[in-house]
Amino acid sequence: MTHGTTKRLLLSLLLSCIVISGCQTSRGVLNLETKASLNFSAETGINPDDDDRASPLVISVFKLTDSRQFLQSDFLDLYEQPQQQLGATLLGHTRLEPIAPGEQRVEALELDDTVKYLGIIAEFTQYQQAKSILVLPITANKNNSFELSIKRLEMHLVTD
Repeated sequence: MTHGTTKRLLLSLLLSCIVISGCQTSRGVLNLETKASLNFSAETGINPDDDDRASPLVISVFKLTDSRQFLQSDFLDLYEQPQQQLGATLLGHTRLEPIAPGEQRVEALELDDTVKYLGIIAEFTQYQQAKSILVLPITANKNNSFELSIKRLEMHLVTD
């Protein structure tokens, strides 16, 4: 290798590094990251036990490539064996800290671009009577914000 060829090679490598780091910086500056904010609002009488006392509620969040399998599943299958039930559509699964009766909380999630949906299950004690499954569509390169209301035996998406 000649001295001129070595210089051109080093200059080419340097320019490649600058372009790559510039793309990452632009992604952050232009806010091209995919995020989700789950804004939970729980009433005081949520998740009653057998004696009708309010109890904390555990929420599970499933990162999904597709929602169909999740929507076709029942609560117990998702709770007991999510990987077997959802297969390749499941990218990840998180159990949030229990939400206390009357609590307001925001959960911020960083997502990669392969996440197209969030599947949410609320683990109500009386799950047979509860409305506990939601699917939230995710738009890539955006901060997706959702208002979720939790009542006695029901979790639902608040829409305007």
